[in-house]
Amino acid sequence: MKKRNFITLLLIALSIQLSTSKDLFEIYHPDTDSYTLINDTYSDVNMNVIQDSTLLLQLNHAVLEYILNQDIYNFEISVPFFNQSVFDIELEFFSVAPDEFFIKRHTNNGIVKTLYETGIKTYRITNNSNLSGVFIFSQNGVKAIFTIAEETYQIGVFNIPALNNESLYFISNI
Repeated sequence: MKKRNFITLLLIALSIQLSTSKDLFEIYHPDTDSYTLINDTYSDVNMNVIQDSTLLLQLNHAVLEYILNQDIYNFEISVPFFNQSVFDIELEFFSVAPDEFFIKRHTNNGIVKTLYETGIKTYRITNNSNLSGVFIFSQNGVKAIFTIAEETYQIGVFNIPALNNESLYFISNI
């Protein structure tokens, strides 16, 4: 009986791991209108630099929601990279602060304690000695910073209202 329970638990763990191995982003191939929207929203951004050295991405919102709504400690994601390469990245949960804490405020009615939930999940890259970094997941999206072969990259976001609340992500060398 114990052996059967162990095998069942092992199969469940493997299926959970497989179900969380997903493409977090896909490459976005912008048209001229998209570049114009970026330029109009971020007038201080040099569009030639964007076109030549930045990879634009679209977020898979289903994967983000799954990560935020489940207690996942280890999982794998695929992230597209320059030159049509893809990184399979293993992530491990770690916490830089408690998930929730109380904020004390002094008011005219006395001290008020409010429970504050951060709503963020932080994960470190664990699978590759040439690749290190951190991913931060929240309701606001995804941010990441990672190093590959002594080059540091970031995953950030362009928030462009004209895209109907659809965020345009990017990978750039910093």
